[in-house]
Amino acid sequence: MNSISLTPAESQSYQEVFLADANKILHLQQEVNEMQAQLDKIMESTQKREFQHGHVVEFEKIISLKKVSDALEPKRAAVKEAISDLYHSLFPGDYFLIQHFFDVWVSVHPQWVIRFSYDLESIEMRSDEDQL
Repeated sequence: MNSISLTPAESQSYQEVFLADANKILHLQQEVNEMQAQLDKIMESTQKREFQHGHVVEFEKIISLKKVSDALEPKRAAVKEAISDLYHSLFPGDYFLIQHFFDVWVSVHPQWVIRFSYDLESIEMRSDEDQL
């Protein structure tokens, strides 16, 4: 049986592409987190006032919530799709093979480790030196 291996140049090329994609995802995740913080801030500042038939909320606050929420949803979907694409660029589609790699850090040379969340909703990337 022939062994399949990558040359050092091929490995480096794959890792560079993988790291570039991971960095794009981290940037998108940061944008989503900032937008979520903005949404949370608007929610906190939205006051319900008593009124004889129940509660009332300012129209402008609801519109602000809608605008941020409408902008946030496609970003969340883009992050999820990018993470799925990155995951599948690394791991095979066979569940019986990948089940052994759930919740593990993947070492990407020269100095990075990356972990996919179990639900593939986010990634985490750290310097390998942080782990020493």
